[in-house]
Amino acid sequence: MRGVPRSSTLHEPQAESFEVLAENELDERTNSTPAIVDGEIFLRTHESLYCIAATD
Repeated sequence: MRGVPRSSTLHEPQAESFEVLAENELDERTNSTPAIVDGEIFLRTHESLYCIAATD
């Protein structure tokens, strides 16, 4: 997360560089910390709960 209001950023950690894989804009604000469970990322906003996961 880069701290931009109403957006989220996904990147792949690498020691040598930083590569943004995706950026998504949210329709509302959030003040919570993302939770990562079993390979899924959960984001809670003031109105919704989002789950970001890979598709098979």
